[in-house]
Formats: sequence, structure tokens, C-alpha cells
Amino acid sequence: MYECIKNFNCVREWVMSNLLWTALFGVVVFVFFRFLPQFIQAIKITKIILKNNRDTRGNGLGKYSADRFLDIWYSSGKLPLRYEHRVFYPLRFGLNSRHWMNVIDDELESLNLIEIFESKKGYKAVKPIRNWRNNLIVRLTKFYLIKFIGDNSQYYKNLEEQSKK
Repeated sequence: MYECIKNFNCVREWVMSNLLWTALFGVVVFVFFRFLPQFIQAIKITKIILKNNRDTRGNGLGKYSADRFLDIWYSSGKLPLRYEHRVFYPLRFGLNSRHWMNVIDDELESLNLIEIFESKKGYKAVKPIRNWRNNLIVRLTKFYLIKFIGDNSQYYKNLEEQSKK
């Protein structure tokens, strides 16, 4: 050890190699703590929007928040979906919701999933807020609906292709 300290090159190599590992560890810890809260929040929000969705409360009784969010997420940016009052959410699987569309949209807006705005054509419309957390929520929601509820994965692939046009 004394010989290593006497020889400055040995000390410099030791410091440089440990400094590199410390910097790498710091970057990993920063990224972990930067995205961990958003990941946990995404799981909680996914649980909230799936809680009252379709089979979880019986057909026809749910809010269908997850289905509405996926409809908005895959809607075309050129023609946004309407924000409507006094209209039941028309579920594409055969039954109607027992909640007004504006109630569902207001819940999604309070969770920072969508934005309600005045469209150029003079009506209120909704559009998704596209960020890392909401993209994760879409993926978790689709995974749950496909694996546990039994939705057809091709349906979501078709929606995704339609939204790109």
C-alpha cells in the first residue's frame, strides 16, 4: 500500500476507476428516483380508471373510464372527440354506460390524462396529454383489458393504426 501511495499513478488509477463507478451509480440512482414516483402514480391511476370499467362492476353499471381514455388516446389529432353533456358514453362492446360522457371526461381530466379545449370548429373537444406516464397507463390498461377481461388485441392494433392516419 505504501508503495502505491508513493507512486502517484497507482492512486490516480484507483481514484479514476472508483470515480467512474460512483458517477455511474449516481446516474442510475437519479434515473430510478426520477421515474419511480411516476411509475407508482401510473399504477395507481390505472387502478382508478379500471375500477369502474366493464366487468369489474357488471356490464352496464360501470363508468368505462378506461375505455373512454383509450378512445381519446387513439383519436386522431385532426378530428378530436367531442366533450358532450347529457350523452351517455356509447360503449363499443354492445352496452351503454350509466354515466354521462362529461362525468367520465372530467374524471380523466382531474387525473391529468386528457385536456378539454375549444376546437377550431366551435365545439368543446378532448385530446390526450401525451407523456411518459400516460403512455405507461395506456400500456398497463391495454394489458389488463387483453389478459384479464379478454379483449381482442387486434382491436387495439387497429385503433393504433387508425390514429396514425
